[in-house]
Amino acid sequence: MLTHADTARGWNGTCELLCGAMCRGRSGCDAERDLRASLISTQIVGMVMNRYIWRIGTMATLPAPSVIDLIAPTVQHYLTGTLPLSPGDDSWGPG
Repeated sequence: MLTHADTARGWNGTCELLCGAMCRGRSGCDAERDLRASLISTQIVGMVMNRYIWRIGTMATLPAPSVIDLIAPTVQHYLTGTLPLSPGDDSWGPG
């Protein structure tokens, strides 16, 4: 269960490792890379929860290549696209 402290730490570490590795080669400040990694993890974790844990709707039964085709553009945008916030904005950083 993800509420167990050890499991949650392990899951967090895995997400940070995978998503952080995808953003590591990006230019920009650490805060921007961290934001990009966090945004990517929202897509991946959300897809995993809907497809494999909750088995909600069509997402649970789509062929894997279709799932990839659907979420890849969003992940690619989070990796390389312009984000509405940047480190120079007043709204940047923890709220």
